[in-house]
Amino acid sequence: MKMMIWNCEGAFAIQQKYKEVPADIDIGVILECEDNGAQKMSKEVKDAWKLQLAKRQAFAKYHYDIPKKNDLGIAAFVYNDKFEIKQEYIIADWLKQFLVFTINDKIRVVVYHGDAHGLNGIGDLRYVIDRYNDILFSDMPLFVCGDFNSNENKDIDNPVHSHSEFEKTMYDYGMESYYKLQYGKLGKKKPTWRQNRNKEGGKENHIDYFFGEAKYFQKNKFSLGERKWWDYSDHIPLTVELDNTLL
Repeated sequence: MKMMIWNCEGAFAIQQKYKEVPADIDIGVILECEDNGAQKMSKEVKDAWKLQLAKRQAFAKYHYDIPKKNDLGIAAFVYNDKFEIKQEYIIADWLKQFLVFTINDKIRVVVYHGDAHGLNGIGDLRYVIDRYNDILFSDMPLFVCGDFNSNENKDIDNPVHSHSEFEKTMYDYGMESYYKLQYGKLGKKKPTWRQNRNKEGGKENHIDYFFGEAKYFQKNKFSLGERKWWDYSDHIPLTVELDNTLL
C-alpha cells in the first residue's frame, strides 16, 4: 500500500488540473485542503471539486481555522477500492488540527498539522501521544504523519516543547522518523518545504514527517516528491510504501 502526504497550500482541487496525484498512490492525505462544501467557493473551485469527487472517494475532512485560511483542513482520499478507511473520534474536539483514521481496521494513522505561529508548536502532538497512548497503541500498528511545522531548529524558540524532546518521546514509544531512517539528518539538503515555492532565494527545510515503528520501515520505500512539486505548493509530498501484510 502506497500513501502520499502533502500540504497542498489550499487549492487541492484546482491544482489537480495541472499536477495530479500519481497513479500508483492508494491513499492520499492532503493538508490545507479546501472545504468542498464552503459557501464562498468560486465556481471554478466547485467545478474542480465535482470532477475530483467523481474520480475518487473523498473520505473525511476535519476542519480547523488558522489565521487568514478559513475553510481549510485535513482530508484523506482513497484511490484503491482494496482499502477502506474510517475516521476515529479519539482526540478531544478542542484539538482541531488532528485527523485520526484506520485503514482496513488494521492500522491507525494520526495526521497532525502544526501551527507555525502557535505557542505550543510540536507540544500539541506530544501531548496527544502521551494523553491518548493507551488507545493509540492498543490494538493495531500506529503511524503519525503530517506537516508538523517543526524541526530541531525550533528547540531554541520553544525549549519546553522542543522538537528534539518530541522525537525522544516518540522513540520511547518505539516510533522513529522514516525520513531519518531513509536519509539521516540531512535537514536542508533534503527539504520538504520551500518558502515562496520555486522562486529564487526561498528558505528551505524539513518540516513534514512520517513516524512509525522501525520494523515496518522498508529501505527505499520512503521518498520525497521532485522539486517541480514546488510549482504547485510550498511543500513537496512524502510517499511511503507499507507492506500489505500489515493489512
